[in-house]
Amino acid sequence: MRYSHQRGWPGQPASRTALQDSGLSGATLEVSHVRALRLPAETVIGAERTRATFLSYTQQNQARFTADLQALVMPGSHIDLLQET
Repeated sequence: MRYSHQRGWPGQPASRTALQDSGLSGATLEVSHVRALRLPAETVIGAERTRATFLSYTQQNQARFTADLQALVMPGSHIDLLQET
């Protein structure tokens, strides 16, 4: 299923690269955290419907996307996922 014409992910912001290249700051420190979650399917579908990509779809494509997503999960089920921050 493909609803968007966007391809790939944008790279790091140009401002970050410029700051790193300037020598005005020390080494970059990046920290990440991962935790396992189990959420109701309705919560996951609701979150997907708030993303900017979804909101840029036509109403017809929003309805199709939602129907396709709902077809992938059973009502009342839960979805196991990893939250990365």
